[in-house]
Amino acid sequence: MMGFRARKIVGMICAAMLIYGTAWAAEPVAANVTEHEVGTANVQTAAVTNGEQKAHEEELIPMVNDGTKIMVNLASRGIYLYEKGIKTKIYPIACGRVEYRSPVGYYKVYEKAVNPTWIDPSNREVEVASGPDNPLGYRWIGFNGYYGIHGTNNPASIGTYASKGCIRMREEDVEDLYERVDVGTPVEVYYNRCVMEKSPDGTVVYYIYPDAYDCQPITVEQINEWLHGYGVDCFESNEAIQTNIDDADGEPNYVAKPFNLLVNGIDLQRKAVLKDGIYYLPIYQLSEVLNIPVHSDLDAGMVRTSHGFATVYLFKDILYVNADEVEGLFNISGGKFSNNSMVYKSNPVKAVEPVREPETVKEPVKEIVAQQNTLVQAEAVKQPEKVVEAEKAKEPEKVTEAEKVELPEKVETAEKVIEPEKVKEAENPKASEEAKAPETVKEAEEAKAPETVKEAEPVKDNEPAKPAENKKKKIKQPTTTVNTTPWYARRVTAVIK
Repeated sequence: MMGFRARKIVGMICAAMLIYGTAWAAEPVAANVTEHEVGTANVQTAAVTNGEQKAHEEELIPMVNDGTKIMVNLASRGIYLYEKGIKTKIYPIACGRVEYRSPVGYYKVYEKAVNPTWIDPSNREVEVASGPDNPLGYRWIGFNGYYGIHGTNNPASIGTYASKGCIRMREEDVEDLYERVDVGTPVEVYYNRCVMEKSPDGTVVYYIYPDAYDCQPITVEQINEWLHGYGVDCFESNEAIQTNIDDADGEPNYVAKPFNLLVNGIDLQRKAVLKDGIYYLPIYQLSEVLNIPVHSDLDAGMVRTSHGFATVYLFKDILYVNADEVEGLFNISGGKFSNNSMVYKSNPVKAVEPVREPETVKEPVKEIVAQQNTLVQAEAVKQPEKVVEAEKAKEPEKVTEAEKVELPEKVETAEKVIEPEKVKEAENPKASEEAKAPETVKEAEEAKAPETVKEAEPVKDNEPAKPAENKKKKIKQPTTTVNTTPWYARRVTAVIK
């Protein structure tokens, strides 16, 4: 058992620590850490076997819930300060070496001290007062037993794994943080190699850091899964992701800016995305919610619907269309509604107009149709006149043929129809016969002329052509026959005579 004098010495030391703000910088010899991923944020917790003991007073300190929070990522070696729920500061830090890993978990600030005194953990009788030789610097923010956030007299170690478990900061940074937090402010320490977030303008960006503790491998599938949560997984190729994993340089990798997409009041699962100055909308998601079939031709790089066609863009087997062409493709209108959403509505259905021919063809067609209508009307009005004129025009030919072929009938017809001439013939028969004889002979010759030409023998080679014999037949006296000449032909013949 400890003697009375020994207990008295320990009590005096504790009192001095509370009065003068002395902080222990003792580090555990070894920290056995077990890690567990929680959700997509990969928040890890750890059970530290040595150095996790908390004073009873720490447990009684209430947690401050004013939106201020200290986030410490050991993989990125940075502190992220949130004020009123908004990330306002990022500070570079130095973390515990591989053999002295900083403990991960959820804590709270239990003490703050200005100008702390350092006590060597290996020899507690050795103390270093505040000053340039003090490894704690000029500020101390304790959050877990012997572990805390403090300044340093070795600023070159910032950004490395150099401490025995505490979190080192540059002096100006720790003094700034000291003024922004209070006792009870939450502290979260985690080891996350991939940090994914939105930049101030809303663009998704991710960082991949080296695995210093060799405890968190990262795959392309994991990165795609996390990007999918933001709705931009299609816009970062697997090759680019693998390259970033191999490099693990902690540099920002900007992907794209997602927008919530609402069509006719329906929130689509896939988001609209802004990439390289172009707003892309998912084609098949729009097709499904609008009930408009889509036909794509990837070889031609085109997609069409009943409303029109547009250029198609393929990102990881997902088809997208430029927002500038979506109205003609799906007959919708809208666009960017706010900084994080795009809204579209279907346009009223337009009546389908018949296809019109070009003006150069339409006018001549109209003129032709009008002319045809005019001619049809004129024909309908003048049809009786045309019939009469046609009959008159054809009557001389009919008479001529009748005179050539049916001469005896004509003579008889003339005798029957023309009564005044018969009377004259009866009075002077000789004069009548003399007047008609030459005409009768001439008409007979004209009627038989074609037969005379046909009777001429064909001309043989090397022989003189023989004149055709003009065979004349005797004219028979008119005989009584049935008159078949139409009535109008008989009258016209009388007039011609």
